[in-house]
This record gives sequence, structure tokens and C-alpha cells, in this order.
Amino acid sequence: MTEGEKTEVNYFEESRRHFRLPTASIRICPADGSNPLQVVRYASDLCQQTREWERVFAVIDRDDHAHYNEALRLAVQLDGAHRNDERNPIAFKAISSNPCFELWLLLHFQRSDAHIHRDDVMRRLRAHINGYEKGRPGVFAATLDALDVAYANADRLRA
Repeated sequence: MTEGEKTEVNYFEESRRHFRLPTASIRICPADGSNPLQVVRYASDLCQQTREWERVFAVIDRDDHAHYNEALRLAVQLDGAHRNDERNPIAFKAISSNPCFELWLLLHFQRSDAHIHRDDVMRRLRAHINGYEKGRPGVFAATLDALDVAYANADRLRA
């Protein structure tokens, strides 16, 4: 589940095809001007309606959202709170991008050890992916070879 209508959807669809995950389902939170709390609540509502999933990931950006921390707390509460058709608890996780999803893309090319504004993320990302714009298709393929670098940089940043 994501609030992004193009960037995240394109990236996840491309990765789903690459890794041959035909049962993975990517949904966009339909709220106009959605915020992280809306994404988490929408994902929770869909869990109750569909009851077919084993895991749900709510991909949310920090940006300047006022309800960001509340969304993280709610996601923790929802982990295992819903049951699927097989009566198994559904794992529910918030996947947080702070400040934005593009930071994940930037980590494929360089380390980031301190807070960075989303405008700076975009500027630096464009230095690595010529002509990068939000929603551009083909970004997964453009970053795939550096996936291990991104994992290592994300681990350092998290620590």
C-alpha cells in the first residue's frame, strides 16, 4: 500500500516482475492528498475486506506529515490484529521513507548519514540518474545493479 501514485508503484511493479512475484499486490491509497495515517488506515480496511493476504506493507513518506508518528504507532498495533481467510494473523508493517521514497533510490549511489531535505535528495538523485523525475518508469532497472550497496547504506543510516 502506498500513497504515491507513480514513483513507488512503478518501482514496486518493476521489482515484482523482475523477482517473479505474481501474487504480490500493489495498491494506491485513493485519498486525495493522502498522508501516512490515511495509508495505514486504508491498508487496515482492505485487510478486513479481502482477508486474502499474509503480509501488508504500508509504504509511507515522512515529508512534513503531521500524522507520521501516529501512523507508525497504528501500524505496530495492527501487526497480527487482522486474520486472513486461513485464520492466520496478517503481518502488518509500516515501511517508512524519511524524508521520501527517493532517499531509497539515492542510497543505491551514495551514503547518507544525516538528515537530508527531500529537495536535496532529488537534486542528488538527478546527478546519478540523468533526467530523473518522480514517476519515471525504469528506475528499478537503473538501480538494480547497486541493490547490495543500497542495503548496506540503508543499514548504516538506520544504525
